[in-house]
Amino acid sequence: MDPAYAEMIANGEKHVEARLSVQRRVPFGAVDVGDRVYVKPRSLGVSLVARVSRVESFEDMTPSEVRALRGQFNELIRGDAAFWRAKREARYATLVWLSDVEAVHAQPVLPSPGARRNAWCVLDAGV
Repeated sequence: MDPAYAEMIANGEKHVEARLSVQRRVPFGAVDVGDRVYVKPRSLGVSLVARVSRVESFEDMTPSEVRALRGQFNELIRGDAAFWRAKREARYATLVWLSDVEAVHAQPVLPSPGARRNAWCVLDAGV
C-alpha cells in the first residue's frame, strides 16, 4: 500500500480501502466482515491491523460505473486523481470498510513477495 494511504488510515482520515482490477483477484470474494486486515506500507513492515466492518464487491463494471464509485465513496476512500485514472478500466472492485485500527507490535509471517501474485494475500485464521 502507498505509505500516504496507510498514514491516512492510521490518522482516521481514510475509512475504506478500495481494490479495483481488470481481472477478478484477491480480495474479491475473499474478505468478510470480522476479518482482520494488516496494513503494510510499500517497502516497510506491517504497521497497522484493522477489523473489517463492511464489504461491498462489484463485478462486470464499466468505466461509468467506476466513476460512479468514485463519486459515491471517494470521501471515504481518499483516492487521488492518479489512483482513479489508473483504475478507470477496472471491471472488479472490492471496498473494505476498516474499523478498530491499531498499531502492530509483532510482525505477522507473510508469504514472500515472489510467492504472492498481488498486493493482497489471505493468511491462515491463526495469524
